Amino acid sequence: MSFVLDALKKSERDRLIGSVPSPVDIGHTPVHRARRTSWVVAVVGMVLSMLGGVYLGTRDSEPKAVAVNQDGTHPPTSPLPLPLPVTTQPVPSQASPIQAQTSLSVAGRHPASPVAPPTLAPMTSRTLSQIPIPGKPKTDAATPAYKTMWSAKGAGIVDGCTIEVRTQKNQLHKVRLANISCLSPRSLAGKEARTFTTRAVFVQDVVIAVVREEAGILVADVLNRENTLLNRSLVQQGLVNVVDKRFAAEETKARTLRRGLWQNPAVWTRAP
Repeated sequence: MSFVLDALKKSERDRLIGSVPSPVDIGHTPVHRARRTSWVVAVVGMVLSMLGGVYLGTRDSEPKAVAVNQDGTHPPTSPLPLPLPVTTQPVPSQASPIQAQTSLSVAGRHPASPVAPPTLAPMTSRTLSQIPIPGKPKTDAATPAYKTMWSAKGAGIVDGCTIEVRTQKNQLHKVRLANISCLSPRSLAGKEARTFTTRAVFVQDVVIAVVREEAGILVADVLNRENTLLNRSLVQQGLVNVVDKRFAAEETKARTLRRGLWQNPAVWTRAP
C-alpha cells in the first residue's frame, strides 16, 4: 500500500512547485497547506486500515483441505479401537498346585483347559526286572530278575569279567559280569578281554543291574556308555566263555565266524 502514499506525496509536491507565491504569502507560514496535508494523510491512513482489515479477514476465511472420496462423499471418521474385555475364571479349589492358577479368557474365546502334570510310578524291584536291556530280545526268558538298578562310574578293572564301580554317594563296589567266565589273565584271551572291558567302562558312566550278591561281590549286567550290554559284547567278540544257555546263540555265532579265542583255542587259552 506504500505506492498509494508515495503517489499522493508526489502529486502534492508537484502542485506546490507549480504554484507561484504572492507577495502576501512571503514571510507567512502556509497554514492552509499544512491543514490540507494533514487531512490527506488521515484519509490515506483510514484507507490503509480498511484494506488491511479486509486482507486479514479474507486470509482467515480461506477453506481448509478436506479429504473427499472419488464419488464426492466424505470418508467416515473411524473411532479408536476399544480393548477387548478380559474376564477371569477361577479354578476349583480341588485342583493340583500346578493347575491352581487363574485362566484368562478373551470375549468370544474359550479358556485353555489346564494340563495335569504327568505322574510317575514308583520304581520297584519288579519294574526293574521288566526294563529291557539293549541288544537282548524281549522274548528272552533267560533274562534274570534284577534286584536293584543304579548308575555309577567305572573306577577300576580287576579282569575282563570283574570291575570296580563308584556310586554317586562315593561308595565303591566290586561287580562281576553275570552268565560269563573269563580265562586266565595271563592268557591271550584274558588280556584281550581286560583291554576290551577297560575301553568300555573305565572312567565311564555305566548302569549296574544287580542279579545277586556272592561273598560281597555283586553279580550283575553292565551297560556301558554306548548303551550296550557288556556281558553279551564279550561273548560276541569271542573273548570269554558262557556259563549257561543265556548267551549260547552269541557264542555259536562267534565260533562260526572264528572270532577271538575261536581262531585258535590252543593259543588263545594257553597261559605262559
